[in-house]
Amino acid sequence: MRKEELDSEVRRYSTSIKIDPKLWKEAKKAAIDADMKLSELVEEAIREWIEKRRGNNV
Repeated sequence: MRKEELDSEVRRYSTSIKIDPKLWKEAKKAAIDADMKLSELVEEAIREWIEKRRGNNV
């Protein structure tokens, strides 16, 4: 899913998490490479993980 496909009308929440700094750095690089905001990359990754586990759309 590209950032253009993310629903801009959906309310988004701010949160904080603890994450491996090396993983976070790689995620930031990946977001830049994909021309995405880091939050979009994280949202996409979570959505795909849930869909994979549940087998449906979130």
